[in-house]
Amino acid sequence: MWISGIRWYRRWWRLRACRRGVASIEFAFVVPIMLLVFLGSIELGDALLLDRKVSRSVHIGGDLVAQLTAITDPELADVFSAMEQIIAPFPNSTRMVISSVVTDPGSTSPRLAWSVARGGGPAVSAGDTDIPAGLLEEDQSVIVVQIEYSFSPVYSDLIMSPFMIIDQVYLRPRKSKRVQKL
Repeated sequence: MWISGIRWYRRWWRLRACRRGVASIEFAFVVPIMLLVFLGSIELGDALLLDRKVSRSVHIGGDLVAQLTAITDPELADVFSAMEQIIAPFPNSTRMVISSVVTDPGSTSPRLAWSVARGGGPAVSAGDTDIPAGLLEEDQSVIVVQIEYSFSPVYSDLIMSPFMIIDQVYLRPRKSKRVQKL
């Protein structure tokens, strides 16, 4: 009995002194953490790229409309299509709104001249003209373009939850006081 106890003790001591499996155990602990960091950096990169694309799209859409004196529905559809192409290859989960807000002669209170939306939801209503103070003076107008993009990461349950990317731009018409909608 005493001899078998010594054998057991020697086996235990050899097993405790053995370092052959340490690297594989450490690797098993580190791999999930490194995988989360890797996937998180991919998702963060996609979110930052999409934010830049949304910002670029809203500025180009506003610039295209501000260069005109009048705009028709087919021209607005072309502007929306151009804005969607800038956001590509990301899926189209976007709400885009292009509006013209004006002030009348003898007044500085803004009113909505026209508004067109694409991608779900109604266009801006007359009460939703939230223009920064001092942007519009008497008998002026401004083109307001807004994009709301619902970003859903590929690994949304694992790393980050879906969120909205919203960008808005205000541009004055270049060739006339107002851009008329025909």
